[in-house]
Formats: sequence, C-alpha cells, structure tokens
Amino acid sequence: MKTIKDKYPWEPGMREISGFGGNYERACRNMIYAGLAWLDARPGADLKASAPPGVYGILTATSKDAKALEKAVLAACPDCSGAMHHATMSACMFIAQHGWPRYVAVMTEASKGTSP
Repeated sequence: MKTIKDKYPWEPGMREISGFGGNYERACRNMIYAGLAWLDARPGADLKASAPPGVYGILTATSKDAKALEKAVLAACPDCSGAMHHATMSACMFIAQHGWPRYVAVMTEASKGTSP
C-alpha cells in the first residue's frame, strides 16, 4: 500500500524546511506529511491564515478548514515550536494552492540559492 511519503517523496536536492537538521527537521517533515494526508482527503479546502508582518513563528489559522489542517499538523508534533508551526502550515498551504511538483521545484531552487 502506498503511503503519503511514497506519494509525496522528499526529492534529492530539496532543502530542509527548518535548516536545523536532525530530529527538528524530521518533525517538520512529519508535520507536513500529516498536513498532506489531511489535504488529500479535502481537495479545495478553504485555507486562510494570518501572521504579523515581519514576525516569523506566529501564524494564526483564520478559516475553519485552516484550523482543522492545523489540528492535523499539530497532532504530528504537539510540542512543536512556533517556527515549526509557521513553516509547516505555510508549506501545506502553498502545496494546497500550487501542488507538490511546484513545492519540490521551489525547495530545490532554494537549495541552490535561487529562492523565489
């Protein structure tokens, strides 16, 4: 049976989500995979969130669907940091809007120093 990680493989050349490696990075990826599983079951989800300008680590889910996605993401790492939450929610929302192939491309471009 194909898993969510099989469906959305982390491709060679993609940069880290966190930049911290190790368990911190594994937790971020697990959070994204939890979000992808939630998104796969709810195509067209209404995802809205806000964050204070110039502040990273404080993201607030503002739509019902975004709050439900947040619950799925946080279930994968209940004691995550604000930065982990912000990074993974942003990634899931980007993937929902642009698709996994575009996310892979952006994360690969970013690892080469050509981030958008």
